[in-house]
Amino acid sequence: MKHLRPFISIAVLAFAAGSFAQEAQSNAHVISPPISLPAPTPTVLSLAESQAKASGKNVLVIFHASWCGWCKRLEAFMSDPKFKQVFSDNFVTAKLTVLEDDKHKLMENTGGLEEMDQLGGRDAGLPLFAILDPSGNMIINSVRPAAGADKGGNTGFPSEAQEITHFLTMMQKGAPKITADQLQDMQTYLEAQAAALKAASHPTTTPATPPAAGGGGNH
Repeated sequence: MKHLRPFISIAVLAFAAGSFAQEAQSNAHVISPPISLPAPTPTVLSLAESQAKASGKNVLVIFHASWCGWCKRLEAFMSDPKFKQVFSDNFVTAKLTVLEDDKHKLMENTGGLEEMDQLGGRDAGLPLFAILDPSGNMIINSVRPAAGADKGGNTGFPSEAQEITHFLTMMQKGAPKITADQLQDMQTYLEAQAAALKAASHPTTTPATPPAAGGGGNH
């Protein structure tokens, strides 16, 4: 029995080596699944236009990126239970990913920047969006024209009075089935969001100690 342990050790090593070889042989046949790349921009738009023609809607093209906070606010607005059906009733939405950082470049739709140039300009900022008819002709985009004191620019997620006004104009011109009540609900929502954003960027602070007699309040 005094030589049994070396024999057992050799047997265990042999078994382990065999198992390792078998696993390596098995793994040699494992092929990683191919990376699924986003569809090219012409394919995305062609499909959206076909669906729009069949359903009596227009196409809402949205240019966005994963890093874009304002894009996420627009997505939350469109996904809100009160408005999700309104957008669905009026638009076939085509989202195009552009201007990604190096880490997410593969998420971009090829040809997206060229399409962005056609529908408002790659330097307009994100989110940029435009409403097209079912034939692909632009009805209106989110770049509001200069007028009076307003120098114009991309509306993005509407968070200023002039941006909200332009967004509602887009809906009036490009959403064929939208109602006056739905427009009012959108205006109310966007104005509330704008007020909340303004309050968050200018918080009211309370002094740690009362001001001296005759002193002012907060600055």
